[in-house]
Amino acid sequence: MLSLLLLMLSLASAVDLGTTIVAVKFRDGVVIGADTRTSVSNYVSHRYAHKLVELEDHNIVIGRSGSAADTQLLIEKLKCQLQNRIFRYDERLTVKQAIQYLRKHLQGQVSLVVAGYDNDNGAQIYNLALSGAILPEFRYAVSGSGSTIALGYLDENFKDFDDDQQAIELCQNAVQLAMNRDGSSGGLIRICVVSSKGRRRLTVYPDKPTSQTNEL
Repeated sequence: MLSLLLLMLSLASAVDLGTTIVAVKFRDGVVIGADTRTSVSNYVSHRYAHKLVELEDHNIVIGRSGSAADTQLLIEKLKCQLQNRIFRYDERLTVKQAIQYLRKHLQGQVSLVVAGYDNDNGAQIYNLALSGAILPEFRYAVSGSGSTIALGYLDENFKDFDDDQQAIELCQNAVQLAMNRDGSSGGLIRICVVSSKGRRRLTVYPDKPTSQTNEL
């Protein structure tokens, strides 16, 4: 009985929110960033995981935290829905419709930050909690085990930014501070800028925190 209890506890601890996701608005869009460390309990299983998922043909990016398998399955279901909608109706989901679909099919240990831009509502950020609650965020959003560290920095330094560069810097600093203090966050910093012009990706390396590599 004791061994069974220990096994259950170890499995429960293996599914956690070990990550840091940060999304910040600016005047014409959203910047979303994440670390790349994936953990299984106290074991680092992947140092360079992709936690930001870009939806093809949509200006929508999803930041994944929680059980990696559960988040991957949920987003794959959403991608199938998007492809079906485009094929049958030649229509694309808005950011709000995407978050509603994710909530409807939510299962397992999943917490998501959904950021995007559409012509109807402009830049948007939604936080999908473990409970299934959808929280619209009007300035910034955080998720994961490093979120409390990042949140304090954002509360102190957020402003109404006119351009994406200021928002990128704020997002990068918030994720980096969380990585410095949170043992479940680490690796690289991946950043995606979403606006009316489309999407742009950046990668920040820990040994060169002031440098950024642009990815098309």
